[in-house]
Amino acid sequence: MGAYVNPKHPRQKVVVLANNQRIAKLQFDDATGGGQMSKKSIPIPMSALSEGPLITLEFVTPRSVSPAALGLGADPRKLGLAIRSLQVQSDGENNEVGLSHE
Repeated sequence: MGAYVNPKHPRQKVVVLANNQRIAKLQFDDATGGGQMSKKSIPIPMSALSEGPLITLEFVTPRSVSPAALGLGADPRKLGLAIRSLQVQSDGENNEVGLSHE
């Protein structure tokens, strides 16, 4: 997982929701390599699964911005977060579920 950060847009915040329940708030900073892909793990509390076994995940990036808006090219797409892969798994012991993504 990595975020669209650069010297003109040095910080990106990401709110992670599972079934409309906030489970994590992440921050990516250009100064600390936030634009580089890295592996993250986020526990999903069982309370987020109270409506059944289906999980709807949302990654909210309120500060998404296009490279064009920053004067960094013609790309008009608002960019916020990149996820290369995503895995949801149970830990097998505590009946907890976890989210792992790269």
